[in-house]
Amino acid sequence: DLIATPGKIDFEEGRKGMEFAEKIIMNDEYDIVILDEIGVAVEYGIVKIDDVLKLIDNKPEKVELIITGGPKMHPKIKERADLLTEMRMIKHYYSSKGIKARIGIEH
Repeated sequence: DLIATPGKIDFEEGRKGMEFAEKIIMNDEYDIVILDEIGVAVEYGIVKIDDVLKLIDNKPEKVELIITGGPKMHPKIKERADLLTEMRMIKHYYSSKGIKARIGIEH
């Protein structure tokens, strides 16, 4: 399995990540903010859906918020999106070369 059961550290890092995301989204310094794989964090309960929705609903108008994270994106995130794109894997080194998820790359 590529994703282990989330542990205490995952929830702590998720909380810190959301605090950081809110800070940079609301400080009006950046035009584009990418919350990479936050959909997976929501799916596993590491990040609360209500916290993500709050960011979406309260972000400054000028901020382009890009949210990624797997095929099981929460329906409430999909409802609020202005643009939805679905990507499909054609080839991946996990299966073609047996490479496992690496710290600092995939997680």
